Amino acid sequence: MRTHKLRIGRVVLTVLVALLLLVGCNSGIAFEIGYSGIVPFGYVGGTAILMLEFVSSPQELKNLCAEKGVSAFDESSVYFTGGLSKKIRNYDEAYFKDKILIIYSFERGHRRETRIDSISFDREQITVNARHKERRGNLTDEAFIWLIMIEVNKADTAGASTIQIKYK
Repeated sequence: MRTHKLRIGRVVLTVLVALLLLVGCNSGIAFEIGYSGIVPFGYVGGTAILMLEFVSSPQELKNLCAEKGVSAFDESSVYFTGGLSKKIRNYDEAYFKDKILIIYSFERGHRRETRIDSISFDREQITVNARHKERRGNLTDEAFIWLIMIEVNKADTAGASTIQIKYK
């Protein structure tokens, strides 16, 4: 009977230590993918924009859209009523009260999927930790421009001035 109690005690202790280690190792901050799809964030001089930036106010978003040729706020554009334009306009004062938006536009073939694993923040720099996952199937390596918009709590990145991406 005593041996049985010792085994149960060891199992419980092992589980508790494992849980504490898992909780203690989670240094990332919470995020949500607001949009992910095959579309560039904009064009300048007919060339698709590749970028990694973050914005923390509706005005910053409007300025970035104007700079990158995104017509989300241009009512005269044929793209104004499109799904991505509507999504971008949904990032309003209420959204930016508590959140920032990370915009990542990049080139990748269909064979490799980009996954965002975590986001970390150290002093003034936001780091987006990502990886590539090989996709199965009859896929080409033809490159497309992808866009991922990541929603992050503003309090978790207060004081941020730079952003980078790291691939595993």
